[in-house]
Amino acid sequence: MFTDWKSPWMHDIHDYNGQRAIRAADLWEPFSRLIHRGGEATRIVDRHGSLLYEDFDDGELARPEVDRGRLRDMLLDSLPDATVRGRRCAHGCRRHPLPARASLSSRPTSSPHQPIILPRRDS
Repeated sequence: MFTDWKSPWMHDIHDYNGQRAIRAADLWEPFSRLIHRGGEATRIVDRHGSLLYEDFDDGELARPEVDRGRLRDMLLDSLPDATVRGRRCAHGCRRHPLPARASLSSRPTSSPHQPIILPRRDS
């Protein structure tokens, strides 16, 4: 889909939020193949190369590192075709009677209303 944009950075996915969402979406298996093993380790050195701080990757996956581009591709690939469409300009939003449902209209498109589902925030 968005193959013209590549991200060279890593992203840490924390166990208390991002990993919960990945498990809820039933994407843990493909996600686990993206994990950079050892990526949770941290080493801080001064300008002379002397070690000031070191934290080892304990393998607990509290905040595993994954390549952002590969993570984005995994998430987009998990969605039905035409769910996410790029290079569109939203110009309207209409709320539907069902809770947490709305549709956006965009230009240019042959089908003016693309349904979206907005998550409901519980207090």
